[in-house]
Amino acid sequence: MNGNRQAAISAPLLHVRDLRKTFGGLGRSPGGIVAVNNISFTLEAGECMAIVGESGSGKSTLARTLLRLVDADSGAVLYQGNDILRFSNADMQRQRRFMQMVFQDPYGSLHPRRTVAELISEPWQIHSGVVNRAERPARIQELLTEVNLPHHFASYYPNQLSGGQRQRVAIARALALEPKILILDEPVSALDVSVQAQVIKVLMTLQERRALAYIFISHDLPLVRLVATKVAVMNKGTFVETGDTATVFENPRHEYTKSLLASSPSALETH
Repeated sequence: MNGNRQAAISAPLLHVRDLRKTFGGLGRSPGGIVAVNNISFTLEAGECMAIVGESGSGKSTLARTLLRLVDADSGAVLYQGNDILRFSNADMQRQRRFMQMVFQDPYGSLHPRRTVAELISEPWQIHSGVVNRAERPARIQELLTEVNLPHHFASYYPNQLSGGQRQRVAIARALALEPKILILDEPVSALDVSVQAQVIKVLMTLQERRALAYIFISHDLPLVRLVATKVAVMNKGTFVETGDTATVFENPRHEYTKSLLASSPSALETH
């Protein structure tokens, strides 16, 4: 008993082991399309791991498989030592408060007929024990402050906000459940460059303040070099290279990594 408790304490926040996901497998393609091919990695509290690769490499499918938005074929996703792939639907619903996702398109992920206050408070309808009803208005104001939005935005609708402001609302909604992990799927690629910097600054500040762990999915290599502590390079569903960010960028071993870096010379610049 004590040994099991100690193992749970010493386990990484997230340990993914041999995760595999295929699509199809009928008709002329009996084996299907392998979108995620035996992926393994660990993520510690406060760590930012970037996953990079070209479109179609499997990055977004991996993110959705980690959250069981799509079902894995095999493997394990251990959150603090517990395999969430084996959870019942009810247990997985409770688990999702600790692992939240911010999507690429902030407008598409926000209901257009709900105010900012309603959007941020949505998760509390499902996870009713996180914030007492009487405390919710004040908590909404606190979350708006955390993402650098004025309090009066609580009454606004998404179409009254800019793209960067909508993405910060999406981040505030993800933070409402006090998660330990944020999966960020191209969180700034739909934004103008000047606005990207504002959102990234918010994310980096939140990570430091809350000791959040990030899985940062991006094709923007200079941005990855700025924000990530380690990086995994993904190609055709497989991690072809992993390591701490500086090492991978300065001394890439795999030819695919070299080609990605060659196509983005600014990623090689040190700051």
